[in-house]
Amino acid sequence: IRWARSNISCISNQIKSCSVNYGPITTIGNATHDNIKQYFDSAMTNCINEIPLTRKSQTLIFLGATAGLRLAELRTSSYVNSLLNSTRTYLSSLGLLFRSPEHQVRIISGSEEGLSGWISVNILMRQLFENTKPIETYGFSDFGGGSTQLSFIAPHASKQRFTMNLFNATYDVYSHSYLCYGQEQSRLAYLSQLIKRTNATSSINDPCLQSGYIQNITYKELFTTACIHREYAPITNLNQSTTFSFV
Repeated sequence: IRWARSNISCISNQIKSCSVNYGPITTIGNATHDNIKQYFDSAMTNCINEIPLTRKSQTLIFLGATAGLRLAELRTSSYVNSLLNSTRTYLSSLGLLFRSPEHQVRIISGSEEGLSGWISVNILMRQLFENTKPIETYGFSDFGGGSTQLSFIAPHASKQRFTMNLFNATYDVYSHSYLCYGQEQSRLAYLSQLIKRTNATSSINDPCLQSGYIQNITYKELFTTACIHREYAPITNLNQSTTFSFV
């Protein structure tokens, strides 16, 4: 992301987007330096190549993990700490501006995630920076994979209210995150209830699937996830390798 030094509005431009070639960061089973390097290296090389050499040491880098790591932390906090620490070690070797490792690589709160979305939406809808203090702003709803965030102006909210100063104006924004109520976790909760209602492992009728489609999921993939394990009692007479088939 780049912006002009004299840009009073602080509006920035994205000049490059670099994606990793793997799944979520939690797919790194063993958080060794080599595994972290393999996970990030290709994407980071592509991004760093866009930075002028004279600006490299002045370019900040951040990693803000969201619901995926919040959920992982509920089950295995030691693994998540190892993952974050190894990532900090890797990023510190890139020659970028990385002075506050604990701040620049961390799990952000759900409310912080919602606030970031609220700011982005209202900038994209040209409400914040084009008006000194707009009469109306847009509310923001983010239906993610592991959580859902809601954020909107609420000056009289007693809880989850955050005061921000943006473009020389002050905003009181309500922002709340509902962990375990994202799209993927809601789907897993739905599947777990279908299993318990039918008390079967094969040919479980799922009225939401397309005709002729079959979906297979193992006991381990479903009942050992943080949200399902916390909210729904597991079926004790089955082992982790049991496969459920939904039709």
